[in-house]
Amino acid sequence: TAFARPGGGRPTLYRLQPLVKDDSVEVRSAVAAGLIRACGDLAIDYVMPLMKARDPEPLAAMAPELGKQTSPATLDLLAKMQKRNDPMLRAPVLAALAERKDAAAHALYVPAAAAIKKDPWASPEARKIVYANADLNELIPLMKDPTLGLQGFKAMLRAGRRADAMDW
Repeated sequence: TAFARPGGGRPTLYRLQPLVKDDSVEVRSAVAAGLIRACGDLAIDYVMPLMKARDPEPLAAMAPELGKQTSPATLDLLAKMQKRNDPMLRAPVLAALAERKDAAAHALYVPAAAAIKKDPWASPEARKIVYANADLNELIPLMKDPTLGLQGFKAMLRAGRRADAMDW
């Protein structure tokens, strides 16, 4: 985060680009997130080798930063991450798609959220993301569920819907 401030541009890109091929997964993860944060679309060509690698950690680190971007190229990168169907990538990619406000990202988010709602074995983290963005009428039937009821309350608080959480 010290080298990759938002809007860092090409100097940051050229400074961090050699570290994409580092042996350490932690370094590659930090560099991938930093490149997307600092350079946006300029960094996509430089992080593509990480898409071909087997390690999901750099992609999971990139996902929150891709959620803050607005370009179609970054959405395409998120779609490729979603197609990998890696358990470690599901929650970060879902959170990134939920954070984006464009219609194309919403089109990718809706089927993934519907699958989470239907899956009884979905992770609690994924459920929190989905139910934080859900409509109140959709959440009311879940109020009496001992497990999902508490998660619905926490999801409303996280989404800043304090009045709805009080009614809950």
